[in-house]
Order: sequence, then C-alpha cells, then structure tokens
Amino acid sequence: MDALIVHGRTVSQGFAGESDLEAIREVVQAVSIPVIGNGGIMCAADAERMLELTGCAGVMLARGARGNPWLFAAILRGEDSPAANPSLEQKARAVFQHLSWTLEMMPARQAALEMRKHLSWFSRGIPAAVEFRRELHRLNSPEAIRDLVKRYFLEPTTAASEEGRLHDAEII
Repeated sequence: MDALIVHGRTVSQGFAGESDLEAIREVVQAVSIPVIGNGGIMCAADAERMLELTGCAGVMLARGARGNPWLFAAILRGEDSPAANPSLEQKARAVFQHLSWTLEMMPARQAALEMRKHLSWFSRGIPAAVEFRRELHRLNSPEAIRDLVKRYFLEPTTAASEEGRLHDAEII
C-alpha cells in the first residue's frame, strides 16, 4: 500500500458532526505511508486546519467541492477570498461547460437527468434557489436546463428588474 485515506467521521455520524481530526492524527502517527485526510473540507481554512492538526500529507475533497469547483483553487492559494465565491455568471459558465462535457458522454435526456443532480449543488446560494430546484427537477432536456440556468443565474433579477442582464451572445 502506497498511501491511506482516512475519513474523520464514523458511519453512524453520517454527514453530521465534526470530522475527528484526532483520529486522523493517530493514524498518521501509526503508519509510515502518507495519509490523506478527508471529511468536513468546505473551505480553504478547513483544509489548512486539517493539515496542521493531523500532520496528514494531503486532503481529499468530497461534498465541499460539489457545485463548487473553485474550492480546489482556493485551497491551493490558501485563502478563502471572494475569488472562492464565484459570481452567478461564473457559476453559469461552469454549468454550461459541465453540461457540454456531459453531453459528450451520454445521450441528451440522460445528460439532462444527470445534470439535475449537479445543478442542485451549483444552485446553493443563488437567489430563489428553492424555486430553481423545483423547476429544475421537472426538466428533461439540455435546452430546457440551459434556459433555466440563464434565467436564474444570468438574469436573477428578472422578476425585479432587467439591470445587469447578459445577452445570449455572451454565454458559452
């Protein structure tokens, strides 16, 4: 074995509670191979804290990166800056790219169904996220998903005003 990944939560904890950094530290001290810590990494500060308190060789991201691919860069920079919190336009561009890649791998309807899961994560923090997800889970085509993303991510104030609206030509 060349390395070991240790998740700091028990099965009974599920996704609740804190990751047990002391348990990860004990494993690091008990083995001579690199240990990768996992569990509860939602921002760069979480990764830094795990590295410092456990002595692990690295961290592995899971739920924290869902809908937030910017987390990797934030951790590498070692900062939780505004850059780690992408704009709605940046999120939309990432969603459109993700959808494009998904369409390269599977038929349109299957890609749309797959993207519904990912878009639920990408929609955290957007205005009217609950309404977005409610509409999203009724859609079965990439075109309908693109239109929904445009409406909620690129035109989030449409219901209130047209200020800051992007034109379709500006979208990937």
